[in-house]
Amino acid sequence: MFAGFGFFGKHDVCTLEHNRDVDGLIRLLTHEKNRTIKIEASEALGNIGDDRAVSSLLSRLVHDDNDVRMFAAIASERSVIRGLLSR
Repeated sequence: MFAGFGFFGKHDVCTLEHNRDVDGLIRLLTHEKNRTIKIEASEALGNIGDDRAVSSLLSRLVHDDNDVRMFAAIASERSVIRGLLSR
């Protein structure tokens, strides 16, 4: 399905977010090499607020890139809060 990692851009992340494709965004977050796509996938997952995203976001807290870690932390917090508010 995502055979061409590295060919994703902002438009693709927005489409996945619009479709609430949590699994697709998690795959981008965990497999994509482009740091900008990782950050955008983190933000999208935080906006969706699905519990499935939290563990993947938290695993990015040990990433080498400070920005990826920061956005993953913010997104995981936002995801948890949105998830709690939607119940």
